Amino acid sequence: MNHPYKKYETTELWHIFSETIGELVANQDIEEMTSREYIVGYFCAKLSHMEEDEAQNG
Repeated sequence: MNHPYKKYETTELWHIFSETIGELVANQDIEEMTSREYIVGYFCAKLSHMEEDEAQNG
């Protein structure tokens, strides 16, 4: 699937988020209303930007 988060797909973080979301869906704790790639990608991007900000601000 084409999405703006391709650069994160091979990261460990992507795998962890995707697996965790899959578990929550299987347990019926959450319902996915958006493609998994967009959900996981958003989390990865958000965390990545937070880490970059923290590194810059010490």
